Amino acid sequence: MNLSKLAVNVGLAYPRKQRDRPLLEWTARRPERTHLAVGLRSGQGYADPVWKGAPRHAYPRNGYTGPRNVWGNVPELRTVIASATMRLFSPLLLHVLLLLSVLLPMASRAQHLTYNEWMHRSLTDIRLQPRYGEHRKTAAQQQSDSAFRAATLIVDSVPRSASQRVIDHGFHLLGQGDLTHAMYRFNQGWLVDSTNAEAYWAYGAFFMELDRPAVAMQWMRQGLALDSANTHLLTGMATAALAEEHAMRPLDASRADDLMNAALALLQRSYAIDPKDPGTVRRLTLCHAQRNECDEAWRYYDELREQAPNEADTDLARLLRSKCPH
Repeated sequence: MNLSKLAVNVGLAYPRKQRDRPLLEWTARRPERTHLAVGLRSGQGYADPVWKGAPRHAYPRNGYTGPRNVWGNVPELRTVIASATMRLFSPLLLHVLLLLSVLLPMASRAQHLTYNEWMHRSLTDIRLQPRYGEHRKTAAQQQSDSAFRAATLIVDSVPRSASQRVIDHGFHLLGQGDLTHAMYRFNQGWLVDSTNAEAYWAYGAFFMELDRPAVAMQWMRQGLALDSANTHLLTGMATAALAEEHAMRPLDASRADDLMNAALALLQRSYAIDPKDPGTVRRLTLCHAQRNECDEAWRYYDELREQAPNEADTDLARLLRSKCPH
């Protein structure tokens, strides 16, 4: 098993607290949605088939078309990481295993859309491009967008919260491995409220799933321009920087050091705003351990153990001891 490849190929950008809980528990707490039957059709024939969201969710259709996909799941990677740790415990792999342990605090599922596939499909389906690729839309598409936004605001008259609900559902789809419809929902959330910085966190998460952390950082940077105190964006961008650092380390140590320093600065900003986010604390543990700042690494690990004992698992402790004997 190529653990270096695994470290890049699995989803890495999910500091959101809801995603640290069981998915069904998370969706069960969402408000009831009004079921709308909005049959939006255009002369160009890209009406979406009726689709169903997560439990207790229903949304109007956007009027764009695309294949409907039903994705399967793969086993969790925790067992893989644990068994690899026992079999391959060597200095060469410690960095990889520590990165996996810190960046995968939850179950990860297989990707169902590669970057090349996305590039090919996004040429003919602008819904797969963030912000619809800034393309000039036809009159029919503009009418469809207006109808979707109006219908969504019937359910929730506040654009920001209405936008957030659509984006949240996109993250649910992303967690299931349905990258195609996740991007559809992220764009719809941006359509409802283009000033919602969470849409840019969502775009970044999408490109992390496509193994493009540098692209993810670009979109999250745009989100931070809208909301510089958004901890999801700060921690998410730091996660992307850590993934890029891991890929860059064998090629350009100086560039990798710069990425590590940038990640640490972002995490410190995020921690100053929300010191109780386990995702942020895990990544701070990693950064300080990699910088051989062992006192700081253990201090954050102890905080993590107090805040979220399940996150401070034995694998992380074992790997941390290998970097920073305690």
